[in-house]
Amino acid sequence: MIQMTIKMNLDNFRKPYKRGVRKWLGHVGGLVRKIAKRSLRQATKKRNVDELTDDELDRHVIRTRNNEQEGKPAPAFPDRVSKPGDPPKLHGKNSPLKHLLLYAIDEDAQDVVIGPMRARKAIAGNLEFGTGRMKARPFMAPAEAKARPLLVGAWSGAFG
Repeated sequence: MIQMTIKMNLDNFRKPYKRGVRKWLGHVGGLVRKIAKRSLRQATKKRNVDELTDDELDRHVIRTRNNEQEGKPAPAFPDRVSKPGDPPKLHGKNSPLKHLLLYAIDEDAQDVVIGPMRARKAIAGNLEFGTGRMKARPFMAPAEAKARPLLVGAWSGAFG
């Protein structure tokens, strides 16, 4: 008969667990960021005077008159904006809202932070939650909700 003793301590489990959590948090951050980026669409121009708000119409008429006096072509119509409850529209080719969506893993707290870089945080927060003058146009919360069912599979693969 062979007698064997096995000594185990928590150190044997801590490193693989931390590695697995770090890997899973990376998957979570990347997936939510990708879904949020894909929800943001480029704004198109308004096509006619009927689509303009009263303020936009006033500005457009003034610009048109000024351009006619200076011999310049008529000004372009402004961009369309998203409806409340829809993700925000991107204005310009290099919109910082889309390009500054990042994620960072905090290993000590075992947490991941996903969202726009700190410099654009106020703009993104106003879009996500709304302000007194503007209704919310969320894009991060719907991205997290869409990613939630997919995260179970990422968790099971984190330790494999």
